[in-house]
Amino acid sequence: MVGYILIWMLLWWALWYSMFHFRYNDTNQIDSLRKRYKTNQDWYELMQHEVQELSAQNDILKKRTGSLIQQNEDYSKLVSELSRYYFHIKEATHKVQELWKLLRVYDTDLDQKLTKVGFDKLSENPPTQVPILKENFPTVTTEPVKKYF
Repeated sequence: MVGYILIWMLLWWALWYSMFHFRYNDTNQIDSLRKRYKTNQDWYELMQHEVQELSAQNDILKKRTGSLIQQNEDYSKLVSELSRYYFHIKEATHKVQELWKLLRVYDTDLDQKLTKVGFDKLSENPPTQVPILKENFPTVTTEPVKKYF
């Protein structure tokens, strides 16, 4: 009976040692898995913070893009209005040049007609005071342009 107990003790000891041995060999692998899990968890948390920061930046950029698009529309309206003014000024310049070409040529008939009309009007209502041109011109305002700058 002592022999059986001794054999049982040896078997239990062998079983315990083999379990300890296999478990100890696997601890290196388990430790490396734990370290990997810890680094992956830290990396995941870092990525979560970056995602939150980037989404906040994305929201800011969307708002800024919307305001820039609105400003672009305003500027395009301003440019189209200025183009229209430029076109009218260009046309007026051409008309003034044509008028200047016509006025440079001395026409005696036209001169006689103008002096005749001028003397007829002077005899009816003689001028008492010559108007000053500066007072007759309207003042130029820059209100439509000020709102864009």
